[in-house]
Amino acid sequence: GIYSNPGDQEWLMMGSTEDAGLDINFSEEASDGGPYCISFHKSAADAWQYTCRGSDHTHLSAFVDYALANYPINPDAVNVHGFSSGGIQIHNMMHTHCAIERKISAASSYGSGNVPAPPTTKAAYLLAHGTQDGVVTYQNLWKDGKQDKSCCDLDWPGVCTNEDYYHLFAEGLGAAIAALRGYDGDIIGGEHPAPTSTKDLISDKPAECNQRLLECTVPGGGKESGGSNPWNSRFSCPTKEDETDVLDYPVQPSSNAGSVEVWRINGWNHDYPNRRINKSNGPVVF
Repeated sequence: GIYSNPGDQEWLMMGSTEDAGLDINFSEEASDGGPYCISFHKSAADAWQYTCRGSDHTHLSAFVDYALANYPINPDAVNVHGFSSGGIQIHNMMHTHCAIERKISAASSYGSGNVPAPPTTKAAYLLAHGTQDGVVTYQNLWKDGKQDKSCCDLDWPGVCTNEDYYHLFAEGLGAAIAALRGYDGDIIGGEHPAPTSTKDLISDKPAECNQRLLECTVPGGGKESGGSNPWNSRFSCPTKEDETDVLDYPVQPSSNAGSVEVWRINGWNHDYPNRRINKSNGPVVF
């Protein structure tokens, strides 16, 4: 993400050895999905370049080549994942005209979207996103015929300068990707697939979550100004274990493409989900 480094992302995904009760000595047994390698990368600037015609894409594509040539990695099991700005980079380089695309079996992102067109890849695709994300919105929200903006976005000069903002976000982006694979349902707004299952990704104390929610109630932050959240007042902090809905977008077998899923984390914000370990003592890797 913007203003983060590979060490930050490692901590975000895997937690810390100082976190009480967490065992991050992950099993690499085949029964637990292993063996595997994870490599963390940083953009040349604060934000990624959002294109496959720049040095960020060249770096990532070259690294995949290097890893495949120097480590015993299954070339049919190379996945890419990005958080926030990193996820937007993935969406912009998972097009069939990009060099890295043909090397990737699955792509996933957390807290990202904001792209003008869906990636044309046939790789499996997963988008995980909090419905209360005030940095990158979960979906295209509309009010009085125009897209509504998040409270945090309204306070960022230059972020939302165009009122007719039609870029694709998590739910709409997932549907648009699936539409290239035979899905014929609604994309922006309308009806989307009902959840097929639920997940428990958040292990948070309600008071801490509500405090973060308060800080994004109105432009400038709720600590000083108070009041209700004008953008996402219908959402609240997760209060049950099955806070994450899994939306499976139908893909036609004739498309020869991978699955498309959206993990909708109800009531959650832009923070990376904080449950690092699943019941089998392995990492929750998107």
